[in-house]
Amino acid sequence: TTGKVAFAEDLRGIQGLRGCVAVQSIDEGDTICSVPRELAITLGTESENAGFAGSELSRIKNDPVRCAKFKPYLDLLPKGDGLDNAIFFPKDLLAVTEWPLLIKETEERLETLRKTFTDTTLGFAGGTWDDFLWGVFQVESRVFTIYEDRQDFSGGKVGTKYAVPLIDMFNHDSNSLHELKCTKDGFFKIIAGKKK
Repeated sequence: TTGKVAFAEDLRGIQGLRGCVAVQSIDEGDTICSVPRELAITLGTESENAGFAGSELSRIKNDPVRCAKFKPYLDLLPKGDGLDNAIFFPKDLLAVTEWPLLIKETEERLETLRKTFTDTTLGFAGGTWDDFLWGVFQVESRVFTIYEDRQDFSGGKVGTKYAVPLIDMFNHDSNSLHELKCTKDGFFKIIAGKKK
């Protein structure tokens, strides 16, 4: 349900800027948006390395059977020049930043991601490095991790990664007063916080 919000393009006059905007007053505690869990893409539980979930998302995108249900959503996701992350910078452009910490961290991330790409089935199923990086970008920029009330083998909380259509277009500001909930009846909901 999205009765209080609508999808908008070219927000603030910026071509290609898309997102959800309020179309009527929303009070604290109201459900802003609700998406059934079966419309979300489940991407696994590995949380440290976005490559695993990115690989899974890329496999889904490139498999006509698995992709069919999610194709309209996947078609909306950024691609090409919209992938604005240092992992996409050619080495010479990365060097131009003259920011040693960014260069070092990007090189280390790429090394980890190359190993992940090789170790995952994506590398053996005809998936390309560019497909893989596309998936990693989506995971890092728009996927949510929902933590459960159980622990993994090391005593940490178990978190499952989800790509949730529509909800992923909300502002991801860590200072947001709104709350993402995954309800026991199987819905992802954005609940309105206090107005500033």
